Amino acid sequence: MSRRPLGGDLAWWVFVASEFGTINLFLLVYAFNLRSEPELFAATSSFLHPTLAYVNTLLLLTSGFLLAHAIAAARGPGGPRVTRLRLLGAAALGVAFLGIKGYEFHSLADLGMVLGTSAFSSHYWIVGGFHWLHVVLGVGLLLALAKRASSLESPDDEWSTQAESYGAFWHMLDLVWVLIFALFYLAP
Repeated sequence: MSRRPLGGDLAWWVFVASEFGTINLFLLVYAFNLRSEPELFAATSSFLHPTLAYVNTLLLLTSGFLLAHAIAAARGPGGPRVTRLRLLGAAALGVAFLGIKGYEFHSLADLGMVLGTSAFSSHYWIVGGFHWLHVVLGVGLLLALAKRASSLESPDDEWSTQAESYGAFWHMLDLVWVLIFALFYLAP
């Protein structure tokens, strides 16, 4: 059996790995502090919106599913139109995630839970804000990929490499969100 080489551009993989490592360092510090002060973190985390977090989890995972199927459609019978629609759908779900997360940020700020209010709120804003900004970047990448896909009759090597690279980034955001969801919304 032959092994398929890692898809995408090596520089993108280095970028994705470095961003994943950075957010995991933030999460490790958070987990350490959570273990050190469980009562404080449990009390402060009660201000979060777990229902919105569940919805956001479904949005990001569904968007990752659409992205994977968009790339498959580009290589198969779906063609550029189906590829573009799936990419736009993935981006739209990313925008919905951003809107819900923005609402949660706003409502927490209205309650006075801002950066520096407590150890929990500082972790929440740093990790959540870092992820949110990366989702903004990811949505932009998906839109750029959709625009480019609409002009292709069939995917060339450059488009495929770009799609796999952007896909790796987007799936990293999915994974990071699942970790954030588990540590911030379920663990305390």
